[in-house]
Amino acid sequence: SLSIKQDIPTLREVLLSEFILRELSEDFDIKYTDLVKRITIEQDIKVTGVLEVKLLSNNPKKDLKLLKELSSVFVNYAIVQKQKKLSDGLSFLSAQEPAIKEKNIELRIKLENFMKENNLIDPIRESTNKKIEIKALEKNTAGLRTKLKRLASLKEEILKDNINTAIYSEMIGDAQNSSLQIGYQKAEFNQYETLNKQLREAQLIYTPSSSIVKNIKSKIELIKPIVKEKKLEIVNKSIKTTNDIIELNNSNLTKLNSDFEKLTSLIREYEVLSFELDAASANLTGLNSVKERLQLQIAQDNKPWIIIRDPSFNPVRIYPSLRKELTNFA
Repeated sequence: SLSIKQDIPTLREVLLSEFILRELSEDFDIKYTDLVKRITIEQDIKVTGVLEVKLLSNNPKKDLKLLKELSSVFVNYAIVQKQKKLSDGLSFLSAQEPAIKEKNIELRIKLENFMKENNLIDPIRESTNKKIEIKALEKNTAGLRTKLKRLASLKEEILKDNINTAIYSEMIGDAQNSSLQIGYQKAEFNQYETLNKQLREAQLIYTPSSSIVKNIKSKIELIKPIVKEKKLEIVNKSIKTTNDIIELNNSNLTKLNSDFEKLTSLIREYEVLSFELDAASANLTGLNSVKERLQLQIAQDNKPWIIIRDPSFNPVRIYPSLRKELTNFA
């Protein structure tokens, strides 16, 4: 790294290496060993992130060009190293991209084949819908079981000759509208109801021993076995129909629960595949994003180092006897 925060001794060794200074020493016809002895690199104690470079000279006027070239060498080295680092990073990512793309395509195809093989579109939604179906069918079956108990009670009452028309109508339906009663003669039902109504009205006016009351009762007793038989037949048919529906519901529930369990198992596989595909897609997106940033940084050619003070010699002589002066720049 070219960060000033890195190890200063290491950075100093790199900048003062023959690899960096060879061309400069040749251009100015100075031995590398002589040149490197004249250069001092230190971290500025006053400002964080600043390097102070000094060049000793016994001829400042002559060495000013050398000083400026030295600053350019260091700055250009930083630029080259940064570009190399960016280019190396871009090359590494580009080398990784085919494998990541291939993995992404492979997982996408694997997920698509999994969906086709199991006839799935949206397994999570399908599972939710299946659960709703199960709950609805269970609720319907529970209602039918309650109805069965009430039908059984109604049957017992009819067998005891307690033919309560109101309860019967509530459980079975109106005699003239119930589909269970189609094909039967309904005249007996209507006649039975009419006679019971007449009896109630007569009992309000006449004594129980009156011929009118007795006559109506006689007619009711005559038709009552027929009505009883027909109502029992209809109740039995309703019980059978209800049991058939419950049996069908149970069969459907068995299948629905089996399908739900299968879906639950498939969802686990689906979620694993989806997670892997999402991760691969995120990796590819992240890789492309980093590549774009690197390409932008390369295109911008931003300098990692800048000269914050123009190269110049210190007018104050440090070693008067040797006529050497100190120059510094950062």
